[in-house]
Amino acid sequence: MTKAFVYKWTQLSTLMWYVGSRTKQGCHPQDGYICSSETVKPMIMTNPEDWTRIIIAIGEPKAMRALETEILEMFDALNDIRSYNRTNGNGIFGMTGRSHTAKTKYKISKANLISMNNIETKEKLRQANLGKKASMETKEKLRISHLESSNRPEILARLIEAGKKPQLKTICPHCEKIGGSRAMTRYHFNNCNQKVVL
Repeated sequence: MTKAFVYKWTQLSTLMWYVGSRTKQGCHPQDGYICSSETVKPMIMTNPEDWTRIIIAIGEPKAMRALETEILEMFDALNDIRSYNRTNGNGIFGMTGRSHTAKTKYKISKANLISMNNIETKEKLRQANLGKKASMETKEKLRISHLESSNRPEILARLIEAGKKPQLKTICPHCEKIGGSRAMTRYHFNNCNQKVVL
């Protein structure tokens, strides 16, 4: 009996992720399938201890392909710097013009909660990142990504639509940290711990 499923792989050392679905005739979550990504599959096979997989949902093949696309679009996997996915889905089951269902949001939230509350997963993450510091290149990518995302018109439109006033983003001249103006005034600018006193 076919048990199609949607899965998520997380690389413990980097927290990068990959979401996919398995819909082949006769498939099931324990059939040994890894993924179809030519980038991710060899990495998992070479160093399986650095990866953890969760099953987000099990169901009919068509529904699982639709759910995969919905998740990729929801998290904008194509543009997420932590995503190994190189597409937001094939477009056949796209959610353009529609809101995501409460059921889908619940499934994703539950899957992420199970993953992050797992003691073994937490320990693997802790061990993998012990003593590690983000490189300047990574910090710069995160800074640029945050700056770009904070200025995206669709995000501002969503905030306004939700009845929230978008907070002005500012950059500290001493440490170049970006954040909301209220918190930045409190901890940066004249109060920045990297401020050089002449």
